[in-house]
Amino acid sequence: MHKILPHAQYITYASPLIGEYTHKLIPNFPKDKMILINNSFSKNEFTFVDNQTEKVQFVWFSQNIAQGRGLEYIVPILQHFKDKIHLTLIGNLYTDFYNNFLQQYMQFIIILPPLPQKELNTQICKYDIGLAIEDYKTDFNRQICLTNKIWAYLQAGLFIVATNTPAQMLFAQQHKQCTETIDDTTSTNLQKIESIINNISNIRQQKQNRRSEERRVGKECRTR
Repeated sequence: MHKILPHAQYITYASPLIGEYTHKLIPNFPKDKMILINNSFSKNEFTFVDNQTEKVQFVWFSQNIAQGRGLEYIVPILQHFKDKIHLTLIGNLYTDFYNNFLQQYMQFIIILPPLPQKELNTQICKYDIGLAIEDYKTDFNRQICLTNKIWAYLQAGLFIVATNTPAQMLFAQQHKQCTETIDDTTSTNLQKIESIINNISNIRQQKQNRRSEERRVGKECRTR
């Protein structure tokens, strides 16, 4: 990056903190030639779904459902509310992860195979809460990135539960009505999840407003 990027005509980056870190690497590069492009999708891939199911619908997706992606932390917390929620995991399930961890929680979990992008984004719209959980402590990139996952949740109008990485904390500050962050304190996180479940009627009523929030932010990004 030190050698190549100074010769670029322009640089795009997918989160504010990645942009800040990149500019520290090459401080002489003109800031007006550095462009933030959020890791998001066409708005046409998302539709409003008014979910009125009895149980609160959580969702998480990734290419692979495997160890080291944060599920080991959040699933045991959700287990405390198994009679009030469903969790849908979308991705390629690793057999060893299922056998060694996930199998014991299947009473409230549904697993879907990987889906094509448009079909995935249509599916996402059916849920209430999107999980943007990161196992980030040994991965610096995970600390400063914003995944397509968190943007898809926002575009679908879901309320977001996000690990408190620096990048996602900044995202949460910018989208206070859409995001709750969690940390390593299990008791605190139990209270936060319980509050979300108890407040689900209001969360569902605000779903369309959260979709409007995404469109406002998207317009601002395009005009910078």
